[in-house]
Amino acid sequence: MIALFLVGWMSSSYILGLPKDVDRTAVYVIVSGGLIAFTTMMFWIGRLIVKLYLSEHHLRVDANERSTMTKTYLAMTHEGTATEAERAIVLSAIFRPTPDGIVREDGPTDMSVGGMVSKFLSNPR
Repeated sequence: MIALFLVGWMSSSYILGLPKDVDRTAVYVIVSGGLIAFTTMMFWIGRLIVKLYLSEHHLRVDANERSTMTKTYLAMTHEGTATEAERAIVLSAIFRPTPDGIVREDGPTDMSVGGMVSKFLSNPR
């Protein structure tokens, strides 16, 4: 937010510092395009940082769950109270595949007629 404010302030001070006889329409277009590009880049970087943070949070929660299950499994095997069925359940839960939590669907939805029909037909009700 501070960077966006500073770039906006610098742009406005540049435009206000122009001589009175200069045609400002071209300057407005160029400065507006630059501001739009800068704002878009800042929001894209923020979105990327949020996605990475949420992925790391998801992996941390998953690691804590696996740690708890591993400690439980070790306590059960140390005491000798675990049956083969319980061992299989705990080991399958510990060694399950881990999704990284990053959403991969970054593209826009398919707005063609064929895409809409296939989406409608593929969704079970």
